[in-house]
Amino acid sequence: LNSSIDYQQQLLPNDIPKIVIDYGSGTEWQQLLNEQDLLINLTNFGNSGKKEDLLKFFGLDYASIREKIIRFLQ
Repeated sequence: LNSSIDYQQQLLPNDIPKIVIDYGSGTEWQQLLNEQDLLINLTNFGNSGKKEDLLKFFGLDYASIREKIIRFLQ
């Protein structure tokens, strides 16, 4: 985010839909994306359990991410 707006636009042009998968909060991406883009990220923290169970719970497992991307691209 320290780069110029022109440079950011060269890397992430507004007229091309983007898909971002972030296993964090996605805060940084929210500043770079717009309403036509898809951000898949954690929405809350503090849960504990097996990695596979948590990924599924948060919708960050392979099947959930795949489904979100397919819906986005249709």
